Amino acid sequence: MVKLPPKSEWPPGPWLDEPDRCDWIDETTRYLCIVNRHWAYGTWVGYVGIPEKHPCARRDINTDLFRVHGGITYVGDFLMLDPNPEGGFWFGFDCAHSGHADYGPFLPDMLGDLRADYPDWPKPTYKTFEFARDQCRYLALQLKAMESGSPPATHGSDG
Repeated sequence: MVKLPPKSEWPPGPWLDEPDRCDWIDETTRYLCIVNRHWAYGTWVGYVGIPEKHPCARRDINTDLFRVHGGITYVGDFLMLDPNPEGGFWFGFDCAHSGHADYGPFLPDMLGDLRADYPDWPKPTYKTFEFARDQCRYLALQLKAMESGSPPATHGSDG
């Protein structure tokens, strides 16, 4: 797998003072949450692991039920991370969406040329570690609500 260069080679930006990965057990839901830098762009991806007996632990789940930044972009029982967490079922999102005008240390402003033709195109914004962590927590709460048969929360941000 291709890996990001050392941070000493990264361009200046807020990412220099952030971690590159964080794993934690969410205090409210008791689900494993992971935010990790995308292997090529340096933007954030987030994952929430749920028990295999959870009613949402299936690939045919309607991911439109969940509100998280950029929508659900991964559903499955295996994560390609190093180290790879064992077991469970995973829901994930990422912070590299041109529709949201996201960028990161290795996802340059590729929209610049389009702005001449589309002046209303949003200005790129960097989604921080804190943003990704908060989105992960929010996704965990939605999954926990569905574990007990409740619909996911309809408030909050999909950023």
